[in-house]
Amino acid sequence: MKRLVLVLSFFLLTLPSLASAQDVDKTSFSDVYKKYNELIKAGDFENALEYAELSYELGKKQFDAKTEEMGALSFNLGLVNSRNYHDSAAREYLTEALRIMEANHGENAIQLLDVYMELGSLNAGTFKNGMAKSAFGKALSIARDEYGDSSPIILDLEIEIANAYLSYNARESQRHFKEAYELGKIIYPDDDYRTGYAAFSIGKIEVARQKKVSAEKFFLEALRIYGKTPPPDKKLVMVAHTFLVELYSGWRKEEKATEHSLEIGKILGDVNIEGKQALYAVKPTYPSTSKEGYALFEFTVDNFGKVKDINTIDFSDSVFIANSISALEQWRFAPRVVDGIPVDTEGVKYQFIYRFPE
Repeated sequence: MKRLVLVLSFFLLTLPSLASAQDVDKTSFSDVYKKYNELIKAGDFENALEYAELSYELGKKQFDAKTEEMGALSFNLGLVNSRNYHDSAAREYLTEALRIMEANHGENAIQLLDVYMELGSLNAGTFKNGMAKSAFGKALSIARDEYGDSSPIILDLEIEIANAYLSYNARESQRHFKEAYELGKIIYPDDDYRTGYAAFSIGKIEVARQKKVSAEKFFLEALRIYGKTPPPDKKLVMVAHTFLVELYSGWRKEEKATEHSLEIGKILGDVNIEGKQALYAVKPTYPSTSKEGYALFEFTVDNFGKVKDINTIDFSDSVFIANSISALEQWRFAPRVVDGIPVDTEGVKYQFIYRFPE
């Protein structure tokens, strides 16, 4: 959100000029815009929309339509419409902001960076992928001209673009994460958590593409970097370990799976396993029967996160027992860690439900 703050700060600097206005209520505008900024900083885009609209309408009474101030107000309104998934309105106001900013500063001015990034993000998840690629490309070009090719700002932009594509276009997302990863290694030879985040994200995409060997490489690289420069959110570390538990368990590399299960246990500490999801869970095969049913088990999760001492507590039919136990024996949990020591947890229960596909 650094770029957004910069745009808002710029426009706040223009507010004193409103003191000379005769055709608009200065206090009203100041109050509206102040409230808008408060809501933006709080991340309340839903309620910020009303104040973005009000400040835009009041601004039209104060400023000529071609002024830089109206460009900033158009951007604000496009931004909050985008955050509220009003794509058509967002595109209208962001396009207006782009036109005004270009007229005031030129087509390659740094003031256009935020507008292009928002237009790219707006179109990344739609059929307008070509527009997204063009907008992001223009944003990167402007930033490189302003800050150079090896700037931390370029690294941040590459990650932001990759995240915008993540749910919609895995190929483009991975391309930008790789750009961020390579750039991060150049800018921060002693490592930076953002380089680790890029590696982690590439690993996730590789898992989805069934490129598990490559995924392993990038997850291990992310954890190596996180060990030197921890990310702001520890969940990223835990998720990387979880992916590796899944990979190694599937490959039957038990010692490596245990290593990462223990690391997750250290992060979670003394947490009740009963309420935790297994790190690796194999579904039992449906037995040769025309019945639906269930089987309930009690077991121990040992200090390595493995399942042992499985006892059958209840079942609708004995036909469901053997396959359930076979699956449970392959499950992995993060062991409870008490005072820094992994311990066994007895009395963990799980019930398998067998239903025919609908």
